[in-house]
Order: sequence, then structure tokens, then C-alpha cells
Amino acid sequence: EGLAGAWEDKALNVARYIRNLEAEASAIDGAKKRMEVRARSTANKASRMRDYLKTELEKTGLQPKAPDVAVRLQNNPPSVVLDDETRIPENYRRTQIVSTILKAEIAAAIKAGKEITGAHLEQSKRLVIA
Repeated sequence: EGLAGAWEDKALNVARYIRNLEAEASAIDGAKKRMEVRARSTANKASRMRDYLKTELEKTGLQPKAPDVAVRLQNNPPSVVLDDETRIPENYRRTQIVSTILKAEIAAAIKAGKEITGAHLEQSKRLVIA
């Protein structure tokens, strides 16, 4: 009986520790999301500034230089623009077939009593800390 009481105390303390770890993980996840928003905002601002600088260099034709940075315009490689996809010859097309297994429908069929070759239902357990 004394061992059972000690084990219950230990289990409760482990559960408290798990809750603490989950709270810390949640706080880290929240900080990560805030940093992702900040990173996206900063990247968008850099993109807008890049577009602005490109436009101004196109207008002026200048190529400013300094010891730490040089700015110039450069031509990109030509890219393909599709005017009408339906008119592209077949030898320039690739068809892909995608197969998706419908697990929810398989589960419903097995629960309804059907036998599905290659699949079965498996019951697992999870820990609940309330």
C-alpha cells in the first residue's frame, strides 16, 4: 500500500512536469509564430524596397557604387510565357497520375463490417492529463 501511494505521487508529479513542458512548448510556438510574422513583414518590406530601387535605376540608368555595395541592373535569362496552354503540342506535356488512399472511407467500410484487403483498424491509447 505504501508503494502504491508513492507511485501515485510520482505519477502526479510526472503529469505536472508534462503539463509544464507542454506549456513551455506552447509559449515557444507562440514566439515562433510572432517571429514568422515579423520575418514575413521584413521580407515584404525588403521586396518592396528592391522593386522601388529597380524602378528608379531603370528610370535613371545609374549604376551607383560604394566600397561596401554596388548596384546595377542585369538581364535575366529568357523565360517561357504560355499564351494558350491548349495549343501546346503533346510532346511538350507531361501527365501525372496521383493516387490518394481514402483512409476515412476505409475506416467507415471496415466499421460497417466490410473486409478491406491490405487494411485493418488498430486501437491505440493516449495519455490524458486533466
